[in-house]
Amino acid sequence: MDAGGNVGRRMDRADEGCAYQALEFASPGETVFWRNPDSNLEYAITPANLTRRDGRECREYKTSVLGGSVSEKGSSGLACRNSNGAWVIE
Repeated sequence: MDAGGNVGRRMDRADEGCAYQALEFASPGETVFWRNPDSNLEYAITPANLTRRDGRECREYKTSVLGGSVSEKGSSGLACRNSNGAWVIE
């Protein structure tokens, strides 16, 4: 899962797992935070309400990353479930 834009390019597999968990379990508007001890970056993702698009369950979301010389806020995207039920960035 690539959580969108420059934020997603900075994520490793552990970060992608955290983002997936946020999309899966966070309430709409709830921001989920985590820190990657390897990169020393702090991430946040805020999923919106579940919607249906082309028959699939989807969520818009906003992400941010902070740490060192990195400060990116307000990146947004759309994730939809694939046929296996996994979240995929559109």
